[in-house]
Amino acid sequence: NKIKLNLSYYNRLAKNQIIDRPLDPSTGYGITSINAGTIQNKGLDASLNFNKQVSESFKIAAGLNITTVDNKTIEVNNAAGFISSGVFGLGQQTSRFQTGLPIGSFYGLQTDGIFQNQAEVNTYTNSNGGLIQPNASPGEFRWKDTDGDGTISEKDRTFIGSPLPDYTFGLTLNIEYKGFDALVFGQGVTGNKIFQGLRRLDIANANYQTTAL
Repeated sequence: NKIKLNLSYYNRLAKNQIIDRPLDPSTGYGITSINAGTIQNKGLDASLNFNKQVSESFKIAAGLNITTVDNKTIEVNNAAGFISSGVFGLGQQTSRFQTGLPIGSFYGLQTDGIFQNQAEVNTYTNSNGGLIQPNASPGEFRWKDTDGDGTISEKDRTFIGSPLPDYTFGLTLNIEYKGFDALVFGQGVTGNKIFQGLRRLDIANANYQTTAL
């Protein structure tokens, strides 16, 4: 009666999620909300708990829990097969609700380092010898030509990570002694990507980090 272990496996298919569908311009409206999305969540949920009454005046308890999640969009029932979102004043959407990907997946250009000097700009060429980023300067990002056409364009945007963690975990420790008690609690996630929104162009008085200098 001191140690308890719980293990669970879940697999849930959530149908009829609300999504936005564009309407024909002749209706006079832009979009409407419909039930046309399907999402699957599956994973493991585990917890381990320990309790011991050491003496009449001393008791100790500890607990650890961890959850995994595999999230995938099964269906987005519109013509495009995806819904874009997350503009954040950047002039383009930063995430997608797209079939086959985790919900809210980040979508954009992939970086391949930073141009350190003009020579690196001049040597970043395509198969014909032309500059892939002709307007770039030292200190700017070097973008990956993911479609291989020798230029950087909207077609080079791709899936660049999920905002959903692979693991979510928590830890508790509770000690009681002669009417006094101490509780320590911690939680965390790992395996997810985070959008750094400190340079939002739609906030005129945004306070950038010192790295911007």
